[in-house]
Amino acid sequence: MKNVLFFLLSVSILGCSVRVDQKQTFPKQNMEKKEGEFSLILLNLHNKTREERGLKTLSIDEGLMVYAQNHADKMLSKDSLTHSNISSLLSNYDGYVGENIAYGQKDEESVLKAWMNSYTHRGNILGSYTKVGFGVAKKEDKVYWCAVFTN
Repeated sequence: MKNVLFFLLSVSILGCSVRVDQKQTFPKQNMEKKEGEFSLILLNLHNKTREERGLKTLSIDEGLMVYAQNHADKMLSKDSLTHSNISSLLSNYDGYVGENIAYGQKDEESVLKAWMNSYTHRGNILGSYTKVGFGVAKKEDKVYWCAVFTN
């Protein structure tokens, strides 16, 4: 029972990954970037971290970008750091799906550092994923981040 509680606590607070078996794609939506080129900066930072460890690089997935941005926007609107309903991704991708969220980091370097200092978040960043999407939502001094990973 103690191990189950630790696992549930880790998933709900730190990071989340789930096995999925079906493959579909999200419909393409307007991919206008908020805050400029944050996604390219995050992609480069993630890929540099992976390459330093001999891992393959990630590529941007448009459906994951939409998903991550929508979730970042939702966290901001509710002013609540909570994981998305990651099970909603189960029917859209084949393989595992992981999600990292964060609040308050001022820039891409800071959020990557925070995620790398967390065992579960680091596991998603260095996992066997091939695709990624990022979202960031900012209003005044509030900043919410989301990264979603899959194959």
